Amino acid sequence: VGGGSDYGIYLSSGSDVDVSNNALNDIDGSGIYMGSSPGSTVTSNTLESISGNGIYISSNADNGVVSNNTLSSIISSSYGIYVGSGSDSLSVNDNVLENITGYGIYFYSGNAPEISGNSIINSSSTAIYYNGSSSSGIVSNNLIEGGGGNGIYLNSSVTYANILGNE
Repeated sequence: VGGGSDYGIYLSSGSDVDVSNNALNDIDGSGIYMGSSPGSTVTSNTLESISGNGIYISSNADNGVVSNNTLSSIISSSYGIYVGSGSDSLSVNDNVLENITGYGIYFYSGNAPEISGNSIINSSSTAIYYNGSSSSGIVSNNLIEGGGGNGIYLNSSVTYANILGNE
């Protein structure tokens, strides 16, 4: 899918939706946009030359999985992967993000997220931003290289987080 559309894939809301094995390029808006989407998976997608956000999940992604995606040249000054409020027990793992203008991975809020095994190379802002109202999260075994901001940033209201094994 490519060539100037507002979104590569747009889901206003749903549950247990599988968005997998898609190739998206040259999109003028977000590559993948999901509204409230508990239990959904976004896996094994390739996103390249996206002018908006790469993968944007607006809210309520409880028990969801964002994994094994490759994102390169996300050029919007926004997010490679954004997960919105109320996203409990979400896993963001084993993704490769390169040349992101903005944040690599931005987790807004929710309990017990796991952000692990991701490679974030050259994000112009913070590579992993773990925001407020979140507890019991794990940020582990991520590779962060280059970039213009913090490697991993935890907001002051994050509690009981485990940050370990990151490079």
